[in-house]
Amino acid sequence: MRNEGIRYLSEALKYNNSITYLNLYNNDIREEGIRYLSEALKCNNSITFLDLNFNEIKKEGIRYLSEALKVNESITFLNLYKNDIQEEGMKYLSEALKVNKCITSLDLSYNIIKEGIKYLSETLKTNSSINSLDLSSNDIGDEEMRYLSESLKNNSSITLLNLGYNNITNKGMEYLNESLKVNECITYLDLRYNKIKDKGIKNLSEVLKTNSSITFLNLENNNIQEEEIKYLSEALQSNTTLTELSYRNNDY
Repeated sequence: MRNEGIRYLSEALKYNNSITYLNLYNNDIREEGIRYLSEALKCNNSITFLDLNFNEIKKEGIRYLSEALKVNESITFLNLYKNDIQEEGMKYLSEALKVNKCITSLDLSYNIIKEGIKYLSETLKTNSSINSLDLSSNDIGDEEMRYLSESLKNNSSITLLNLGYNNITNKGMEYLNESLKVNECITYLDLRYNKIKDKGIKNLSEVLKTNSSITFLNLENNNIQEEEIKYLSEALQSNTTLTELSYRNNDY
């Protein structure tokens, strides 16, 4: 579906009040198409689930969508997986999320956000509606983790956090571990396919000894070796909250 098709659909959505689930996956939607759709979303009050994954939405398209999200009061699930948001687009979206109080699930995976995390992190300090956040495959490194971890110290809504397939090393884990000492909301934490090892795992193990919220932890495909397994094992002796732990495909 190209721009003309989106224009027809958008006109209908301005008046339709029965559709709640809208899946526009892999339709090569670009700036003009998103502009049409965003105008419709400003007045539509029935759509709760919006899937825009695997399109070609770049920063200008995100700007149009963000303006709609500032006034839309129905969308709770927003999937933007594998678009091309980048830093500038993340700035627009973060501003919208400061105003929007409806979105509870946000998938931003496989974009090129990287430094745009600093804008999102500022928003998360005050946003109290998002409880599921997928930031996997966004080239997030240690500096970005510094921003995100600071926001997690104050955030009281996110329960699911996916940080898999990024570039987080021990330094980034140092920042995250500090936030996990005070954060009491995160129950699902996915750290698969990063570069966490030795000290990062040792410090995480110390956190797990007292953490009472995390029930699911994924550490697959990091650099965990036998010594780090010992630290994790010690933590599990006192932790009574964690029910699922995966650390397959490591170096031990």
